Amino acid sequence: MTSLAAFQGDYCDLKFIKTRKVAQITIEIPIERAAEFVAAFGAPDLVNGVPVAVARMEKGTPARKETPARKNWLDLEPSQQAAMRCNEPDFREWLRCIGYIKWMGDDTPENAARCVRDACQVESRSELNTNRAAGERWRKFDADFYAWQRGAR
Repeated sequence: MTSLAAFQGDYCDLKFIKTRKVAQITIEIPIERAAEFVAAFGAPDLVNGVPVAVARMEKGTPARKETPARKNWLDLEPSQQAAMRCNEPDFREWLRCIGYIKWMGDDTPENAARCVRDACQVESRSELNTNRAAGERWRKFDADFYAWQRGAR
């Protein structure tokens, strides 16, 4: 019950408790989420409250879908890693620093993908998953970027 949690509901009532100098607000959530809510916030306690924040949402805002747990970088396929790297501005900056972008054109993910294919000697990044030597070239290429990113700039 100590981690952060957020729930979407409908503000539907306001009640003033003059003797305690507070206002009570009622926010309704779908009953299917009640157990999850209690797990996150605990059951009502007459002595100690649970700090919360309330934010207004636009009408019709869809409930936020749960995002899947992020995979560990090393659990991703090399082609997935390469695709993600090509979208990172730091990676493209590194490509420029080592001379790739200069002759490949503009700083775009597409040009970065060309650099990766050239450096790994493949026609498609998907080959990084099936061509063992290309996969090794990618891991070395990515390790060099990682070292540069961590301060060896």
